[in-house]
Amino acid sequence: MEPTIKLVTKTNAFQFLWLKHVSGFDQRHHCYDCLVGKRSEIIRLNAWKKYPAGFAAEGKIEEPGPYAYLCGVVPPATGITANVHILMEPDETSEITYEDANIRVVVTGMRRLVIQPLPEEVQRALPELYSRCRNFQAGWQLFPQHRIPTEAA
Repeated sequence: MEPTIKLVTKTNAFQFLWLKHVSGFDQRHHCYDCLVGKRSEIIRLNAWKKYPAGFAAEGKIEEPGPYAYLCGVVPPATGITANVHILMEPDETSEITYEDANIRVVVTGMRRLVIQPLPEEVQRALPELYSRCRNFQAGWQLFPQHRIPTEAA
């Protein structure tokens, strides 16, 4: 069974919304660029405009392994608690359902992974934009072999 995703936005809150195949980590960046891989074609790029309420996307997740990542960003940066971060790995027996005030997502054939916060000593050694970035935290967690040594790490 190939993994699939179906999502619908309930509001126009998302400035960015993307699904990405993740195969590595680049610690020199945060946000989208720290997760090495290819953006899925399922969620079309919206040219810096907010995604409208009722925007729908669904399809088979291309290249689901080793990981896939769904990210939805609600501006401004202070809206970070409203952002959506779903880290997944293939598991044909699993289904993920996520719903909040802004979006409903159903993924089949994948299981959700918990994104762990960075160790405190690593957080202190990084700029805040990096240390609070859930994408960066996921990359750090999944790909220790790709980490660049720092004084704290």
